[in-house]
Amino acid sequence: MKYVMNLRARDRRPAPQSIDYRLEDAPPPEDGGIQVWRLRPGLILNVARLGQGKGGKAGFDICEAPIQFGFIQAGHNRCTYDQGKMAGQTHDLRAGSNGIFHLPKTTGFIENDTRRAMCVVSVLASPEFLRGYLSDENERLPRAFCDVLEGRAKGQFSWQGSPQPAKESMLNRLLARPHHGGLERMRLESLVLELLSWQLREYFAAAKGASPRSPRLRGDDLERVALAREILLRRLEDPPSLGQLARQAGLNEKKLKNGFHQLYGASVFGYLRNHRLEKARELLEAGRLNVSETAFSVGYASLSHFSRAFRRRYGLNPKDYLQRHRPLPPNEWSGQGMGANLR
Repeated sequence: MKYVMNLRARDRRPAPQSIDYRLEDAPPPEDGGIQVWRLRPGLILNVARLGQGKGGKAGFDICEAPIQFGFIQAGHNRCTYDQGKMAGQTHDLRAGSNGIFHLPKTTGFIENDTRRAMCVVSVLASPEFLRGYLSDENERLPRAFCDVLEGRAKGQFSWQGSPQPAKESMLNRLLARPHHGGLERMRLESLVLELLSWQLREYFAAAKGASPRSPRLRGDDLERVALAREILLRRLEDPPSLGQLARQAGLNEKKLKNGFHQLYGASVFGYLRNHRLEKARELLEAGRLNVSETAFSVGYASLSHFSRAFRRRYGLNPKDYLQRHRPLPPNEWSGQGMGANLR
């Protein structure tokens, strides 16, 4: 299968740039702000990054399309469609937005907010690849998705997932470090498959009948919720109270709490706790701080509270986690050290 996205100027003149993904033959690993990894036949990971002040508005023209799992890790995009049942629709995509899409023969415009850096993670999968995993799930598959897998879909397919700390954690781990070498690529592939499995489980459950949602915030209110998140993360060691955070972001407390659930799938301080623990896990893996230093650096005044929270989240005490992930000294992994041990 071939997936081509041709970028064009706003007046629809062809632009000299296109993104051409062939699931049988992926492009080079890095091209400017776009990184692409061919993980398996029919499975590609694409990470697109734009710095603050970069990007703007451009058109897209998709020919054949795979099934796309999209995640906005940072930034703010607006995507407007010109064709098919989605003609005239605009998807407002912010940090935490995610979904599953199948958009053959689709044109439209995408615009990013240049005031913020952007990071978009996309996993492109061929129907054949997914059928290999889902062949025994026919009874659970929603009809619309089954039509996409079997090639019977006649139009566009789109489903919006909910923001969840678990997805954010997987994305952070996926983006945490370069993926060079066989072991790192194995880790990358396992994370991508875990992310797809999580996304599909949520979609299958939602398709059976979702419970009604509370009123959703839009526009300026969502901008203020995103600002509140930035304030919160800048003050990990000394976070403001809920009332202080709401005032600093220009919201009332109810909108702030509803907005956090809408954008990030968690309460304000549930999100803060999850972010602290994820940051602590990264610090322990890096091996530069001990457990006490790690706890204090992410805002825990009590080492016992940190240890309990970390154990609930990751299943290990932070001390055991540090020992398990501590980098080996050179003489334990170098050829010389191995030879000495063997002798």
